[in-house]
Amino acid sequence: MLSVNCCILSSELLPCSSIHLFKPDPHLHELGHLSRAHSRFSVWVYRTRLSWVRLMDNLQARRATPAHAYWLFGWYAPRLHAYSAAIARQQELLADRCAAEVAGARIAADALVALAAGGSVFDRTFGRAVFDKVEHEPEPPRPFAKMGPEIWNAIAADAANLMDHLLDSHTEPGDSHPSLRDRLEALGEEARLPRIPEQTAGAAYLGPQMELISAALDAQWQAARGAEWRSRHHALRKNRQRLGELAGLDAPTPEGMFEYGQLAEQLEGEESALPHYRAAVDRGHPRATLATGRILLDRDDETGVALIERAIDADPTLVPEGCERLIYFFRNRNRLTEAHRYLLRSTREATRGKMAETERNRVSAFDRFAPHGLSGDELSAIVACLTRESEVLQAFIAAKELRYSTGVQLVLAIVTRAAAAQGLPEQIRPHLLLAENTTIVVLNHHDQLLRAALEGVPGSRIYARAAP
Repeated sequence: MLSVNCCILSSELLPCSSIHLFKPDPHLHELGHLSRAHSRFSVWVYRTRLSWVRLMDNLQARRATPAHAYWLFGWYAPRLHAYSAAIARQQELLADRCAAEVAGARIAADALVALAAGGSVFDRTFGRAVFDKVEHEPEPPRPFAKMGPEIWNAIAADAANLMDHLLDSHTEPGDSHPSLRDRLEALGEEARLPRIPEQTAGAAYLGPQMELISAALDAQWQAARGAEWRSRHHALRKNRQRLGELAGLDAPTPEGMFEYGQLAEQLEGEESALPHYRAAVDRGHPRATLATGRILLDRDDETGVALIERAIDADPTLVPEGCERLIYFFRNRNRLTEAHRYLLRSTREATRGKMAETERNRVSAFDRFAPHGLSGDELSAIVACLTRESEVLQAFIAAKELRYSTGVQLVLAIVTRAAAAQGLPEQIRPHLLLAENTTIVVLNHHDQLLRAALEGVPGSRIYARAAP
């Protein structure tokens, strides 16, 4: 029996390490799919799913998704996924049977176990060990050079626990493949780990060329991932340093507790982060409340719902993320009525956000204005800057009343010698030392109503160039 090492596709490591080639069985399984034209159905399902996902992504990007579209997507997409997944599972069992008829049920079963075992070991040990080095090694490793038959030693050393892990999973309604347990039962064979191969497929087919191929794959992987690896290494080292600084604080603020939780979650996991999030929750920190609720929902603890609700009630900017997590939680439990409630809230908040953005980006005569409230020193600095701009003839400044957002927005309107001065706002803004919430507009002959509205505000005219 032979084994193959991990393969590469698009410079990505794939979790198929050290799988056996039990005669031609894996190939026969795929040929079974082809003989039944299963690929045509898979392509249709993929395209249909992709079309719906792209539609929703485009609508969300434009913030123009009506509530009924969310409802339709929430009703239709899960049903499409569930029915297509059921058919896909039937196809997998049929392909397994085709392979068993040619190679034998026992060989087909051993091949399935070998594939699952290799993938599990890659995910749980080898692959994780590679990426866990990023914090301590500034340069990316050479993973392909280290992929050899010794990976099977890890499988043999933990055979009992590994088999329990492989057989513990059950087929879920949305799974495109049956669980290993179900596939073995369909073949009528018991689960067993194959013996360690005496020779790898690489050694048998490639010989001395295997090292050259591994080196080429390593070079390709390092070139594709090198910049990302170094950036990640630098960020982790910086975060570790910041974590130490926060740990040394005698009286951390709620924001400091939340930051500590964020860093701890990135570096050490949820268990380490949760106590710090909870400490910030006790001090009324909304984002920490959301983070705590998120972790609890991931653990199927429904007490996280109340925490996320509290967070989004306290901070409207958290509504999109909070509602998204609640929608996902309730949809997965087929509680669509509750999910729909958060869909409506998310849609309303997105609409309100769009209206607030439009309100801040536009100034018209239909807006309501109030005195600017600036100090004498602030006005003097603005006037001094405007005086240096020969194109500016007059200037008005007032506070625009906001209906869909909070805070204050100042409007600085200038009258220039010619309409060609439309680029003037961007030119003079760095020198005016204005707050970020200030909008600069150039008034022309089409803006008489807006000018009249500004002139009607007490103290709005702050500058008028003397006649030559």
